[in-house]
Amino acid sequence: MPTLQQRLADSTDAAVRKAAMRSLTDFLRDDLEDLAMRKLWRSLFFAVWLADLAPVQLELARNVGRTIKKFDDARAAGRWLAIFCSTVRGEWDKLDKYRVDKYYLLARHVLREALKWCAARGWEDASFAA
Repeated sequence: MPTLQQRLADSTDAAVRKAAMRSLTDFLRDDLEDLAMRKLWRSLFFAVWLADLAPVQLELARNVGRTIKKFDDARAAGRWLAIFCSTVRGEWDKLDKYRVDKYYLLARHVLREALKWCAARGWEDASFAA
């Protein structure tokens, strides 16, 4: 049976992709190690790579952006976002002109949900700073 990362990264089938996203949201938690987060973000990166149609890209970007809602701890959420940035930064130079727009879409949704997550907590936690 394929792992969660394989189901995320290898799926062009909508049903498999949706099931993998549900499994991902069930799997995410505050005590997740950085290595596991890196593996998940790399898989999500390639899931976006394989998303070819605009509606699929939009749905995937929205769902990936919402993953931050699974974190209660600001430090865990910050690590999740930092690893997202690290993953995109590490892969950005490999993107061609046909795929860059879907990663802009992903980045917009991840940032939007991160800001909503912070706003819901009143922006008061000291760990939000830089």
